[in-house]
Amino acid sequence: MTGEEMERAIEFLLQGQANHQGRIDELTDRLNQLTRQVAETNRVVEHNAETVSQFIEIVTGTFERMEVRQAQTDKAIAEAYRSIAESNARTDQLIAESRTRTDEQIAESNARTDKQIAESNARADQLIAESNARADQSIAESNAHTDQLIAESNARTDQVIAEMSQRIAETNAQIAEMGARTDESIAEMRARGAETDARLDRIAALVERNIRGGNGDS
Repeated sequence: MTGEEMERAIEFLLQGQANHQGRIDELTDRLNQLTRQVAETNRVVEHNAETVSQFIEIVTGTFERMEVRQAQTDKAIAEAYRSIAESNARTDQLIAESRTRTDEQIAESNARTDKQIAESNARADQLIAESNARADQSIAESNAHTDQLIAESNARTDQVIAEMSQRIAETNAQIAEMGARTDESIAEMRARGAETDARLDRIAALVERNIRGGNGDS
């Protein structure tokens, strides 16, 4: 083998090694890109977790407002009963004072008192019925709104989880495919490296024989 052939062989081997290094760099860039995609996926999952936490805070506030409304309703009912008790107390006082009067006056007073009691009881019953109706309507509306919020949140959460699961599965598949390609490329490079080493060994042997042969001729 001449010196020029030797130089061409060495240049061919160096070019092959440079090509192998370029493919390794390209594979490294692809792996870095997949790593960034996985990080972005994790960020989206964390954002969804914050959204679910905010929804829980909204539902908690709704229940607290329901408790305040119920307390207001109970207070109104207590005020109505107190009014009835005060009216009964005043009626009893009027009856006690009217005992010294004539039977006709007592009868008239009792009639007026019974009428007042009936009207007061009717107003109290009406107030209680209206308050209970408003409370029931408010509770029903709040429960319906809360159920709607929960259903919408569950639907959004299920959709997000399904999308994230699909993205994770796709990412894992890409990573697996890239790993398989990387392993295949590494195996090919190792085989080519072994082949290159064998060629270098043969070239070195030829060079050595040429050198020995040249020394013998001289």
